[in-house]
Amino acid sequence: MRTVFLCYARQDSPLAHDIAQFLVRGADVRFFIEDGVIDSPAELIEKIREGQTADVILALLSPHSAPVKWIRDYWQPVLFDEPEAAGIPVGIIRAAECNFPALLRRKNFFDLEAGTLATQREIRRWLISMDAVREYPDGIPQIAPEEFDLEPMMQQLADAPGAASATAGETVTFIKSSWKDYESVHWLHCAMRPFVSLVGELAAALKIQTSGELEQNLTQIREACVSRRPLLIFDGITQSLFGQLSPGGRSSSIAIAPEHLRKSVGPTKLHRAAAVCSQAGFRWHLVEEIAGKAGALDNSHLIALNKTGRFRLRKPSLPEEPLVLPHARAVWNRFRCWASDEAGCLEDLPDLELAIDRCLARAFIQETWTLACELSRAAYLLTKKQNRLVEAFHWMDQLSQVAMRKGDRAMLEECTRETRWILEAWNRPLYLAASAEKQDEQLSLF
Repeated sequence: MRTVFLCYARQDSPLAHDIAQFLVRGADVRFFIEDGVIDSPAELIEKIREGQTADVILALLSPHSAPVKWIRDYWQPVLFDEPEAAGIPVGIIRAAECNFPALLRRKNFFDLEAGTLATQREIRRWLISMDAVREYPDGIPQIAPEEFDLEPMMQQLADAPGAASATAGETVTFIKSSWKDYESVHWLHCAMRPFVSLVGELAAALKIQTSGELEQNLTQIREACVSRRPLLIFDGITQSLFGQLSPGGRSSSIAIAPEHLRKSVGPTKLHRAAAVCSQAGFRWHLVEEIAGKAGALDNSHLIALNKTGRFRLRKPSLPEEPLVLPHARAVWNRFRCWASDEAGCLEDLPDLELAIDRCLARAFIQETWTLACELSRAAYLLTKKQNRLVEAFHWMDQLSQVAMRKGDRAMLEECTRETRWILEAWNRPLYLAASAEKQDEQLSLF
Protein backbone atom coordinates (compact mmCIF):
# COMPACT_ATOMS: atom_id res chain seq x y z
CA MET A 1 0.00 0.00 0.00
CA ARG A 2 1.36 3.40 -1.00
CA THR A 3 1.21 6.34 1.37
CA VAL A 4 0.09 9.69 -0.06
CA PHE A 5 0.74 13.10 1.48
CA LEU A 6 -1.85 15.64 0.32
CA CYS A 7 -1.00 19.34 0.89
CA TYR A 8 -4.01 21.68 0.90
CA ALA A 9 -5.40 24.84 2.47
CA ARG A 10 -7.73 24.50 5.42
CA GLN A 11 -10.45 26.25 3.41
CA ASP A 12 -10.18 23.43 0.82
CA SER A 13 -10.65 20.66 3.41
CA PRO A 14 -14.00 19.37 2.01
CA LEU A 15 -12.50 19.01 -1.48
CA ALA A 16 -9.28 17.46 -0.14
CA HIS A 17 -11.23 14.86 1.84
CA ASP A 18 -13.44 14.06 -1.18
CA ILE A 19 -10.36 13.48 -3.35
CA ALA A 20 -8.73 11.28 -0.70
CA GLN A 21 -11.86 9.19 -0.17
CA PHE A 22 -12.34 8.71 -3.92
CA LEU A 23 -8.75 7.56 -4.41
CA VAL A 24 -8.79 5.22 -1.41
CA ARG A 25 -11.87 3.45 -2.80
CA GLY A 26 -10.25 2.72 -6.15
CA ALA A 27 -6.50 2.45 -5.48
CA ASP A 28 -4.35 0.73 -2.87
CA VAL A 29 -3.30 3.94 -1.08
CA ARG A 30 -3.41 5.48 2.40
CA PHE A 31 -3.55 9.22 2.96
CA PHE A 32 -1.87 11.38 5.59
CA ILE A 33 -4.80 13.72 5.20
CA GLU A 34 -4.62 15.69 8.45
CA ASP A 35 -0.85 16.16 8.28
CA GLY A 36 -0.98 18.13 5.03
CA VAL A 37 -3.22 21.05 5.96
CA ILE A 38 -1.85 24.63 5.84
CA ASP A 39 -3.31 27.89 7.11
CA SER A 40 -1.39 30.23 4.81
CA PRO A 41 -0.01 30.05 1.24
CA ALA A 42 3.40 30.91 2.70
CA GLU A 43 3.45 27.45 4.31
CA LEU A 44 2.88 25.48 1.08
CA ILE A 45 6.44 24.77 -0.07
CA GLU A 46 7.70 23.78 3.37
CA LYS A 47 4.64 21.56 3.90
CA ILE A 48 5.36 19.81 0.60
CA ARG A 49 8.91 19.19 1.83
CA GLU A 50 7.45 17.53 4.95
CA GLY A 51 5.56 15.21 2.63
CA GLN A 52 8.79 13.57 1.48
CA THR A 53 8.25 11.00 4.26
CA ALA A 54 5.43 9.52 2.13
CA ASP A 55 5.56 7.48 -1.09
CA VAL A 56 3.66 10.08 -3.13
CA ILE A 57 3.03 13.81 -2.72
CA LEU A 58 -0.04 15.64 -4.01
CA ALA A 59 -0.36 19.43 -3.82
CA LEU A 60 -3.83 20.96 -4.15
CA LEU A 61 -3.47 24.46 -5.59
CA SER A 62 -6.18 27.06 -5.12
CA PRO A 63 -6.40 30.78 -4.26
CA HIS A 64 -6.23 29.67 -0.62
CA SER A 65 -3.00 27.65 -0.95
CA ALA A 66 -0.99 29.09 -3.88
CA PRO A 67 1.60 31.75 -2.98
CA VAL A 68 1.22 35.13 -4.66
CA LYS A 69 4.91 35.05 -5.55
CA TRP A 70 6.81 31.88 -6.47
CA ILE A 71 10.58 32.04 -5.99
CA ARG A 72 12.12 29.40 -8.25
CA ASP A 73 15.22 28.83 -6.12
CA TYR A 74 12.85 28.01 -3.27
CA TRP A 75 10.15 25.86 -4.94
CA GLN A 76 12.13 23.97 -7.62
CA PRO A 77 14.26 21.93 -5.19
CA VAL A 78 11.13 20.96 -3.22
CA LEU A 79 8.86 20.15 -6.18
CA PHE A 80 11.43 18.71 -8.59
CA ASP A 81 15.01 18.11 -7.45
CA GLU A 82 14.63 16.58 -3.99
CA PRO A 83 11.64 14.29 -4.78
CA GLU A 84 13.30 13.10 -8.00
CA ALA A 85 16.48 12.21 -6.11
CA ALA A 86 14.41 10.34 -3.51
CA GLY A 87 12.17 8.62 -6.09
CA ILE A 88 9.01 10.30 -4.79
CA PRO A 89 6.41 11.21 -7.45
CA VAL A 90 4.82 14.64 -7.05
CA GLY A 91 1.41 15.49 -8.52
CA ILE A 92 -0.07 18.96 -8.83
CA ILE A 93 -3.86 19.36 -8.65
CA ARG A 94 -5.36 22.69 -9.67
CA ALA A 95 -8.66 23.18 -7.85
CA ALA A 96 -9.42 26.67 -9.17
CA GLU A 97 -7.86 29.59 -11.00
CA CYS A 98 -4.73 30.69 -9.14
CA ASN A 99 -1.15 31.80 -9.65
CA PHE A 100 1.54 29.13 -10.19
CA PRO A 101 4.60 28.55 -12.43
CA ALA A 102 3.78 27.25 -15.92
CA LEU A 103 6.54 24.66 -15.48
CA LEU A 104 4.29 22.73 -13.08
CA ARG A 105 1.94 21.86 -15.96
CA ARG A 106 4.59 19.76 -17.70
CA LYS A 107 4.51 16.73 -15.43
CA ASN A 108 1.80 15.01 -13.37
CA PHE A 109 -0.56 17.99 -13.60
CA PHE A 110 -4.28 17.45 -12.98
CA ASP A 111 -6.85 20.17 -13.56
CA LEU A 112 -10.12 19.82 -11.65
CA GLU A 113 -11.67 22.60 -13.71
CA ALA A 114 -11.69 20.14 -16.63
CA GLY A 115 -14.20 18.03 -14.64
CA THR A 116 -13.87 16.78 -11.08
CA LEU A 117 -14.79 13.12 -11.64
CA ALA A 118 -12.77 12.73 -14.83
CA THR A 119 -9.73 14.34 -13.19
CA GLN A 120 -9.99 12.20 -10.08
CA ARG A 121 -9.99 9.14 -12.33
CA GLU A 122 -6.85 10.43 -14.04
CA ILE A 123 -5.14 10.78 -10.66
CA ARG A 124 -6.19 7.25 -9.70
CA ARG A 125 -4.78 5.81 -12.93
CA TRP A 126 -1.55 7.72 -12.33
CA LEU A 127 -1.25 6.18 -8.84
CA ILE A 128 -1.99 2.66 -10.11
CA SER A 129 0.49 3.01 -13.00
CA MET A 130 3.39 3.51 -10.60
CA ASP A 131 3.67 -0.22 -9.90
CA ALA A 132 4.59 -1.29 -13.46
CA VAL A 133 4.62 -0.32 -17.11
CA ARG A 134 1.05 -0.85 -18.19
CA GLU A 135 -0.06 -2.37 -21.48
CA TYR A 136 -3.51 -3.38 -22.70
CA PRO A 137 -4.19 -6.77 -21.07
CA ASP A 138 -3.68 -10.04 -22.93
CA GLY A 139 -6.39 -12.66 -23.17
CA ILE A 140 -9.32 -10.39 -24.05
CA PRO A 141 -11.49 -12.22 -26.63
CA GLN A 142 -11.95 -10.64 -30.02
CA ILE A 143 -15.58 -9.73 -29.41
CA ALA A 144 -17.16 -6.64 -30.95
CA PRO A 145 -17.68 -3.92 -28.32
CA GLU A 146 -21.29 -2.95 -27.60
CA GLU A 147 -22.35 0.66 -27.23
CA PHE A 148 -24.12 1.36 -23.93
CA ASP A 149 -24.20 3.90 -21.11
CA LEU A 150 -20.80 3.24 -19.56
CA GLU A 151 -21.01 5.65 -16.61
CA PRO A 152 -23.08 3.47 -14.21
CA MET A 153 -20.63 0.60 -14.71
CA MET A 154 -17.67 2.92 -14.17
CA GLN A 155 -19.12 4.09 -10.88
CA GLN A 156 -20.04 0.56 -9.79
CA LEU A 157 -16.80 -1.22 -10.71
CA ALA A 158 -14.01 1.29 -11.42
CA ASP A 159 -14.60 4.02 -8.86
CA ALA A 160 -14.94 1.41 -6.09
CA PRO A 161 -14.75 -2.37 -5.69
CA GLY A 162 -17.94 -4.10 -6.81
CA ALA A 163 -19.62 -6.83 -8.82
CA ALA A 164 -21.97 -6.68 -11.81
CA SER A 165 -23.42 -8.70 -14.67
CA ALA A 166 -22.90 -7.74 -18.30
CA THR A 167 -22.83 -9.13 -21.82
CA ALA A 168 -19.51 -10.06 -23.41
CA GLY A 169 -19.70 -7.03 -25.74
CA GLU A 170 -20.42 -4.64 -22.87
CA THR A 171 -17.51 -6.13 -20.92
CA VAL A 172 -15.09 -5.53 -23.81
CA THR A 173 -16.29 -1.92 -24.05
CA PHE A 174 -15.80 -1.47 -20.32
CA ILE A 175 -12.28 -2.94 -20.40
CA LYS A 176 -11.23 -0.68 -23.26
CA SER A 177 -12.32 2.35 -21.21
CA SER A 178 -11.19 1.32 -17.74
CA TRP A 179 -8.33 -1.20 -17.81
CA LYS A 180 -5.93 1.42 -16.45
CA ASP A 181 -8.08 1.66 -13.31
CA TYR A 182 -6.91 -1.81 -12.21
CA GLU A 183 -3.65 -3.43 -11.25
CA SER A 184 -4.48 -6.32 -13.59
CA VAL A 185 -7.33 -7.66 -15.75
CA HIS A 186 -8.14 -11.40 -16.01
CA TRP A 187 -10.73 -12.96 -18.34
CA LEU A 188 -11.59 -16.44 -17.02
CA HIS A 189 -13.47 -18.89 -19.26
CA CYS A 190 -15.81 -20.79 -16.96
CA ALA A 191 -18.39 -22.50 -19.18
CA MET A 192 -19.14 -26.08 -18.04
CA ARG A 193 -15.99 -26.35 -15.91
CA PRO A 194 -15.79 -27.97 -12.44
CA PHE A 195 -15.85 -25.56 -9.52
CA VAL A 196 -12.47 -26.83 -8.25
CA SER A 197 -10.93 -25.98 -11.62
CA LEU A 198 -12.37 -22.47 -11.55
CA VAL A 199 -10.86 -21.88 -8.11
CA GLY A 200 -7.52 -23.20 -9.40
CA GLU A 201 -7.66 -20.97 -12.49
CA LEU A 202 -8.51 -17.92 -10.38
CA ALA A 203 -5.59 -18.55 -8.02
CA ALA A 204 -3.23 -19.13 -10.96
CA ALA A 205 -4.37 -15.91 -12.68
CA LEU A 206 -3.69 -13.93 -9.51
CA LYS A 207 -0.38 -15.79 -8.98
CA ILE A 208 -1.48 -17.09 -5.58
CA GLN A 209 0.17 -20.35 -4.47
CA THR A 210 -2.49 -22.58 -2.92
CA SER A 211 -2.04 -26.05 -1.46
CA GLY A 212 -4.86 -26.33 1.06
CA GLU A 213 -8.37 -27.69 0.74
CA LEU A 214 -11.00 -25.92 -1.33
CA GLU A 215 -12.39 -23.59 1.35
CA GLN A 216 -8.88 -22.76 2.55
CA ASN A 217 -7.88 -21.81 -0.99
CA LEU A 218 -10.96 -19.63 -1.43
CA THR A 219 -10.17 -17.90 1.85
CA GLN A 220 -6.58 -17.35 0.72
CA ILE A 221 -7.79 -15.75 -2.52
CA ARG A 222 -10.22 -13.50 -0.66
CA GLU A 223 -7.54 -12.41 1.78
CA ALA A 224 -5.14 -11.61 -1.07
CA CYS A 225 -7.78 -9.42 -2.74
CA VAL A 226 -8.15 -7.30 0.39
CA SER A 227 -5.04 -5.39 -0.71
CA ARG A 228 -5.12 -6.00 -4.47
CA ARG A 229 -7.14 -4.34 -7.21
CA PRO A 230 -7.78 -6.76 -10.10
CA LEU A 231 -10.69 -6.80 -12.51
CA LEU A 232 -11.99 -10.36 -12.86
CA ILE A 233 -14.28 -11.44 -15.70
CA PHE A 234 -16.06 -14.75 -15.19
CA ASP A 235 -17.29 -15.70 -18.66
CA GLY A 236 -19.98 -18.37 -18.91
CA ILE A 237 -20.78 -18.55 -15.20
CA THR A 238 -24.05 -18.96 -13.36
CA GLN A 239 -25.06 -16.43 -10.74
CA SER A 240 -24.80 -19.01 -7.94
CA LEU A 241 -21.20 -19.89 -8.84
CA PHE A 242 -20.38 -16.21 -9.37
CA GLY A 243 -21.44 -15.49 -5.81
CA GLN A 244 -19.09 -18.20 -4.53
CA LEU A 245 -16.12 -17.26 -6.72
CA SER A 246 -16.13 -13.46 -6.70
CA PRO A 247 -13.48 -12.73 -4.05
CA GLY A 248 -14.57 -9.27 -2.92
CA GLY A 249 -12.01 -7.15 -1.11
CA ARG A 250 -10.64 -4.46 -3.43
CA SER A 251 -11.34 -6.54 -6.54
CA SER A 252 -14.13 -5.89 -9.04
CA SER A 253 -15.87 -8.75 -10.84
CA ILE A 254 -18.09 -9.14 -13.89
CA ALA A 255 -20.33 -12.15 -14.56
CA ILE A 256 -21.16 -13.09 -18.15
CA ALA A 257 -24.00 -15.59 -18.27
CA PRO A 258 -23.59 -18.95 -20.06
CA GLU A 259 -24.84 -19.07 -23.63
CA HIS A 260 -27.75 -21.33 -24.48
CA LEU A 261 -26.77 -24.32 -26.63
CA ARG A 262 -28.50 -24.59 -29.97
CA LYS A 263 -29.86 -27.94 -31.07
CA SER A 264 -28.80 -27.42 -34.68
CA VAL A 265 -25.13 -27.66 -35.60
CA GLY A 266 -23.15 -26.08 -38.41
CA PRO A 267 -23.25 -27.30 -41.99
CA THR A 268 -19.77 -28.87 -42.12
CA LYS A 269 -17.87 -31.52 -40.23
CA LEU A 270 -15.55 -28.82 -38.88
CA HIS A 271 -18.57 -27.08 -37.33
CA ARG A 272 -19.67 -30.32 -35.70
CA ALA A 273 -16.15 -31.07 -34.48
CA ALA A 274 -15.90 -27.61 -32.92
CA ALA A 275 -19.27 -28.11 -31.22
CA VAL A 276 -17.99 -31.18 -29.36
CA CYS A 277 -15.06 -29.21 -27.90
CA SER A 278 -15.09 -27.14 -24.73
CA GLN A 279 -17.18 -23.97 -24.66
CA ALA A 280 -14.39 -22.47 -22.54
CA GLY A 281 -12.09 -22.58 -25.56
CA PHE A 282 -10.19 -25.03 -27.78
CA ARG A 283 -7.26 -25.18 -30.16
CA TRP A 284 -8.05 -25.45 -33.84
CA HIS A 285 -5.76 -28.42 -34.44
CA LEU A 286 -7.97 -30.38 -32.01
CA VAL A 287 -10.99 -29.62 -34.20
CA GLU A 288 -9.13 -30.75 -37.31
CA GLU A 289 -8.07 -34.00 -35.66
CA ILE A 290 -11.66 -34.76 -34.58
CA ALA A 291 -13.00 -33.92 -38.03
CA GLY A 292 -10.26 -35.89 -39.75
CA LYS A 293 -9.54 -33.04 -42.14
CA ALA A 294 -7.78 -29.69 -42.27
CA GLY A 295 -9.73 -26.54 -42.83
CA ALA A 296 -10.92 -23.28 -41.33
CA LEU A 297 -14.00 -21.40 -40.23
CA ASP A 298 -14.26 -17.65 -40.70
CA ASN A 299 -14.71 -15.05 -37.97
CA SER A 300 -18.48 -15.18 -38.31
CA HIS A 301 -18.36 -18.61 -36.64
CA LEU A 302 -15.34 -18.32 -34.31
CA ILE A 303 -14.13 -16.01 -31.55
CA ALA A 304 -10.37 -15.79 -31.00
CA LEU A 305 -9.81 -15.93 -27.24
CA ASN A 306 -6.12 -15.02 -27.02
CA LYS A 307 -2.89 -14.79 -28.97
CA THR A 308 -1.95 -18.46 -28.43
CA GLY A 309 -4.47 -19.88 -30.89
CA ARG A 310 -7.51 -20.67 -28.75
CA PHE A 311 -11.06 -20.23 -30.06
CA ARG A 312 -14.69 -20.84 -29.26
CA LEU A 313 -17.84 -20.92 -31.34
CA ARG A 314 -19.85 -17.72 -31.53
CA LYS A 315 -23.04 -19.77 -31.31
CA PRO A 316 -22.33 -22.98 -29.37
CA SER A 317 -24.30 -26.08 -30.31
CA LEU A 318 -25.09 -29.36 -28.61
CA PRO A 319 -22.40 -31.97 -29.34
CA GLU A 320 -23.16 -34.99 -31.49
CA GLU A 321 -22.75 -38.32 -29.69
CA PRO A 322 -20.69 -39.99 -32.47
CA LEU A 323 -17.99 -37.32 -32.01
CA VAL A 324 -17.63 -37.71 -28.21
CA LEU A 325 -15.17 -40.59 -28.46
CA PRO A 326 -13.07 -38.97 -31.25
CA HIS A 327 -12.86 -35.87 -29.06
CA ALA A 328 -11.59 -37.92 -26.10
CA ARG A 329 -9.01 -39.66 -28.30
CA ALA A 330 -7.78 -36.33 -29.70
CA VAL A 331 -7.52 -34.88 -26.18
CA TRP A 332 -5.50 -37.91 -25.05
CA ASN A 333 -3.16 -37.43 -28.01
CA ARG A 334 -2.66 -33.87 -26.79
CA PHE A 335 -2.07 -34.76 -23.14
CA ARG A 336 -0.16 -38.04 -23.35
CA CYS A 337 3.06 -35.98 -23.43
CA TRP A 338 1.84 -33.00 -21.39
CA ALA A 339 5.26 -32.46 -19.77
CA SER A 340 6.69 -31.34 -23.14
CA ASP A 341 4.22 -28.43 -23.31
CA GLU A 342 3.11 -27.83 -19.74
CA ALA A 343 2.01 -24.21 -20.21
CA GLY A 344 0.00 -25.03 -23.33
CA CYS A 345 -1.66 -28.02 -21.67
CA LEU A 346 -2.67 -25.86 -18.71
CA GLU A 347 -4.54 -23.64 -21.16
CA ASP A 348 -6.15 -26.75 -22.67
CA LEU A 349 -7.47 -28.08 -19.34
CA PRO A 350 -11.11 -27.30 -20.27
CA ASP A 351 -11.09 -29.93 -23.03
CA LEU A 352 -9.35 -32.43 -20.76
CA GLU A 353 -11.97 -31.88 -18.05
CA LEU A 354 -14.77 -32.30 -20.59
CA ALA A 355 -13.28 -35.50 -22.03
CA ILE A 356 -12.87 -37.01 -18.54
CA ASP A 357 -16.48 -36.30 -17.57
CA ARG A 358 -17.81 -37.76 -20.79
CA CYS A 359 -15.66 -40.88 -20.57
CA LEU A 360 -16.59 -41.52 -16.94
CA ALA A 361 -20.26 -41.21 -17.88
CA ARG A 362 -19.66 -43.93 -20.50
CA ALA A 363 -17.37 -46.11 -18.39
CA PHE A 364 -19.48 -49.19 -19.19
CA ILE A 365 -17.63 -49.20 -22.54
CA GLN A 366 -14.12 -50.58 -22.09
CA GLU A 367 -12.40 -48.15 -24.46
CA THR A 368 -13.94 -45.10 -22.80
CA TRP A 369 -13.09 -46.50 -19.34
CA THR A 370 -9.48 -46.94 -20.42
CA LEU A 371 -9.45 -43.40 -21.81
CA ALA A 372 -11.05 -42.09 -18.59
CA CYS A 373 -8.21 -43.62 -16.58
CA GLU A 374 -5.47 -42.25 -18.84
CA LEU A 375 -7.02 -38.78 -19.04
CA SER A 376 -7.57 -38.64 -15.28
CA ARG A 377 -3.94 -39.60 -14.67
CA ALA A 378 -2.82 -36.78 -16.96
CA ALA A 379 -5.07 -34.27 -15.20
CA TYR A 380 -3.83 -35.47 -11.82
CA LEU A 381 -0.13 -35.28 -12.74
CA LEU A 382 -0.42 -31.89 -14.44
CA THR A 383 -2.31 -30.20 -11.61
CA LYS A 384 -0.14 -31.92 -9.01
CA LYS A 385 2.95 -30.49 -10.75
CA GLN A 386 1.37 -27.03 -10.40
CA ASN A 387 0.69 -27.68 -6.70
CA ARG A 388 -3.04 -27.35 -7.42
CA LEU A 389 -3.78 -30.15 -4.99
CA VAL A 390 -7.56 -29.71 -4.78
CA GLU A 391 -7.83 -30.36 -8.50
CA ALA A 392 -5.33 -33.23 -8.40
CA PHE A 393 -7.32 -34.88 -5.64
CA HIS A 394 -10.59 -34.25 -7.49
CA TRP A 395 -9.50 -36.19 -10.58
CA MET A 396 -8.32 -39.24 -8.64
CA ASP A 397 -11.22 -39.16 -6.22
CA GLN A 398 -13.94 -39.17 -8.88
CA LEU A 399 -12.03 -41.85 -10.81
CA SER A 400 -11.89 -44.01 -7.67
CA GLN A 401 -15.66 -43.76 -7.23
CA VAL A 402 -16.27 -45.12 -10.73
CA ALA A 403 -13.56 -47.76 -10.24
CA MET A 404 -15.36 -48.88 -7.09
CA ARG A 405 -18.66 -49.23 -8.95
CA LYS A 406 -16.95 -51.17 -11.72
CA GLY A 407 -15.03 -53.39 -9.29
CA ASP A 408 -11.68 -52.33 -10.79
CA ARG A 409 -9.49 -53.10 -7.78
CA ALA A 410 -6.19 -52.21 -9.51
CA MET A 411 -7.44 -48.74 -10.49
CA LEU A 412 -8.92 -48.18 -7.06
CA GLU A 413 -5.65 -49.06 -5.36
CA GLU A 414 -3.78 -46.67 -7.66
CA CYS A 415 -6.18 -43.86 -6.84
CA THR A 416 -5.76 -44.54 -3.11
CA ARG A 417 -1.97 -44.42 -3.41
CA GLU A 418 -2.00 -41.19 -5.36
CA THR A 419 -4.41 -39.37 -3.05
CA ARG A 420 -3.13 -40.65 0.30
CA TRP A 421 -0.27 -38.17 0.55
CA ILE A 422 -2.61 -35.25 -0.28
CA LEU A 423 -5.00 -36.28 2.47
CA GLU A 424 -2.13 -36.63 4.91
CA ALA A 425 -0.94 -33.13 3.97
CA TRP A 426 -4.47 -31.91 4.78
CA ASN A 427 -4.44 -33.78 8.11
CA ARG A 428 -7.37 -36.00 7.21
CA PRO A 429 -6.36 -39.42 8.63
CA LEU A 430 -9.93 -40.19 9.72
CA TYR A 431 -11.09 -39.76 6.15
CA LEU A 432 -8.36 -42.15 5.05
CA ALA A 433 -9.33 -44.85 7.48
CA ALA A 434 -13.04 -44.55 6.72
CA SER A 435 -12.42 -44.46 2.98
CA ALA A 436 -10.17 -47.53 3.01
CA GLU A 437 -12.64 -49.47 5.15
CA LYS A 438 -15.51 -48.57 2.84
CA GLN A 439 -13.54 -49.55 -0.27
CA ASP A 440 -12.54 -52.94 1.16
CA GLU A 441 -16.12 -53.65 2.21
CA GLN A 442 -17.55 -52.82 -1.19
CA LEU A 443 -14.85 -54.58 -3.21
CA SER A 444 -15.37 -57.77 -1.21
CA LEU A 445 -18.75 -57.99 -2.92
CA PHE A 446 -17.15 -58.47 -6.34
